[in-house]
Amino acid sequence: MSPWSMVAPMPTGRIHFDGPTFADEALARGATLAAGVSLERPVLLYGAPLRLASVVLGAYQHVRQALRLDAFEALALPIVRRTTGGAALWGGQGVIYAALGLLDASALMKCPAGRILNRNVRGALTGLRSLGVPTNYFGRDFLSFGAEPGVYVGWDQSDDGKVLVEFFVALDASFALPDALSGYPQPAEPAFRGKAPTTLHASGKTRCSADQVLAALAGGYAKAFDVQFNAQPPNDDERAQADALASRLRVNPDADDGYCWSKAHDEAIGFVTAGVRLDAAGRFEDVRLGGDFFQHRSCAPRLADRLRGALANADEVGAALDSVYASTPGLVEGVRSLRSLEAAILDAAGKARAAGTR
Repeated sequence: MSPWSMVAPMPTGRIHFDGPTFADEALARGATLAAGVSLERPVLLYGAPLRLASVVLGAYQHVRQALRLDAFEALALPIVRRTTGGAALWGGQGVIYAALGLLDASALMKCPAGRILNRNVRGALTGLRSLGVPTNYFGRDFLSFGAEPGVYVGWDQSDDGKVLVEFFVALDASFALPDALSGYPQPAEPAFRGKAPTTLHASGKTRCSADQVLAALAGGYAKAFDVQFNAQPPNDDERAQADALASRLRVNPDADDGYCWSKAHDEAIGFVTAGVRLDAAGRFEDVRLGGDFFQHRSCAPRLADRLRGALANADEVGAALDSVYASTPGLVEGVRSLRSLEAAILDAAGKARAAGTR
């Protein structure tokens, strides 16, 4: 056997960068193009500087708990929801959005369960360091300029194994949600390990444009993983899909579909909550988990299916959580114990029963 047959082929990537783009449009284009990766082109990099102002919710956050909606009424800020999990962010001018799409978690390098960010942010680290910024990943959901958070990162994995990693790079505006807009209580542990988020420009190491940052990210993945990128803008079908998705990502904070929601429970990288609907017999009709965690996309429908029709008690909830999350490692990140998810579901079920007796 030739020794060359043992060498992994150089991955081919598709790349497209837009000019200043509204957050909902950028998120939709990133997710749409990432879903189109294939065996022939297993890597996608999309990016755009964000324009104007908006707030970006994580995929699983309950809007009425994560945000102070009275503040939004005064500011008229649009709210959009991204495909990846994690915390609520500032998604407006001064922040650069980038989406990395992968055919699977190991498209760039072998990736053990639970290490999607650890393995796949390495190209971003290489690229940002090329700008003269000491960029590090200490775990959790952000990259740091030196020791201060400067890039928020989140992940999503679909049923077919495709991975989306999203980056929110603070160029000259922080990605962090202003405290006045957060609806959560004071956490037991400070956000971002107690470090104050910074920006690329405030780091004092460089003054560069959004285009230079995006080019550096592409160069980082090309250098770190030998990706050969080919530029290709979205075609008509992709643009139509992205436009349709953008409309679905816009959040109506008044829509809750009749769920009773638990209080916010502290967890590893933020909070978890649960929303439930019970039938007339007090059994689960539907269950939603909310919060700042990350999870495989299949988990939410599997948990709802597993609990539908079950009694709202600790035995049923614990067994359902174990069957969904404990069977395969790496399905959820940002949750230390499934018991916090159980507590949130039972809390919500108690509120739903109380509401039904009035």
